[in-house]
Amino acid sequence: MNKQLARNQYNRSILGKMSDWREFSLVAVIFVMCVVFSISSSYFLRTSNWVNIGLQGAIVIIISFGMNFVILSGGIDLSVGSILALSSVLAPKIMLSGMPIWLASLVALGAGTLAGMINGTLIVKTGINPFLVTLGTSSVLRGITYHITGGSTVPVVVVKFLDLFAGEVLGIPLPIIYAVLLFVMSHVVLSKMKFGREVYATGSNDVAARLSGIKVDRVRSLVYTIAGFLAGFGGLIAAARFGSGLPSYGEGLELEAIAAVVLGGTSFDGGSGTMTGTILGALLMVILINGLTLLNVSYYTQMVVKGTIIILAVYWDIVQSRK
Repeated sequence: MNKQLARNQYNRSILGKMSDWREFSLVAVIFVMCVVFSISSSYFLRTSNWVNIGLQGAIVIIISFGMNFVILSGGIDLSVGSILALSSVLAPKIMLSGMPIWLASLVALGAGTLAGMINGTLIVKTGINPFLVTLGTSSVLRGITYHITGGSTVPVVVVKFLDLFAGEVLGIPLPIIYAVLLFVMSHVVLSKMKFGREVYATGSNDVAARLSGIKVDRVRSLVYTIAGFLAGFGGLIAAARFGSGLPSYGEGLELEAIAAVVLGGTSFDGGSGTMTGTILGALLMVILINGLTLLNVSYYTQMVVKGTIIILAVYWDIVQSRK
């Protein structure tokens, strides 16, 4: 028993050192990118551009937190973009009918949370691969969103809603504040709470986790529920930031979230990773896209770059796992 404990402690120390190294590497890459883009574009270092980076990154970062929970548990969620779109149209649609802000926001958040819960339940109860389940629910949710709106934009008619989810406090945009608060909460859950340890254990070895008394099915259901809730919250921010809900919001967002998580050092096999790495991975993606946009690189080329980064990040994860 003592040998096993010592071996586990050694493995944890090795994983900790690897995470620290990856996070340091990400910081270094981000710094180099900032130097290159600041030389290439005089607009890059302006305060207005960094506020824009924060606003663009807030939604990606929030979605990435939920994705990190899912991937850490050994799963994947391709429906977060569709959940965000559904939430973004539900809130303004309900407010158009005269309902108060708090009710519209709760319904939108509840819809996102319910969608995540359905994902988790289907995966646990049917045993179908998470990739296939969430691919299917993504299509269903996107179809429902288009049906609700008829493919049209749903305007936000209540100014207080804009202030609540896209306003400012002491000159700091609320989406950035929300992203920071959710990072702190997610970090505490993963690093300090029992549920966080159960997520890591489930992703590392679900059989051993079951034998140790962990309710693996419950953990898996909860991580998808968390991802759904955060995607729903991201939808509220998107609706407030752009002043309307649109059924096409969030298309491709799941790929950005996956890229952020894997770039941040979370193993695609589950069981290893941190929220700090995830937020750094998300920032790297957002800064890269912002810099390419300032250099007038076409959107289609940016798609190629993002896809290439995902492939390289997953390949790097596979190489490290083999070592």
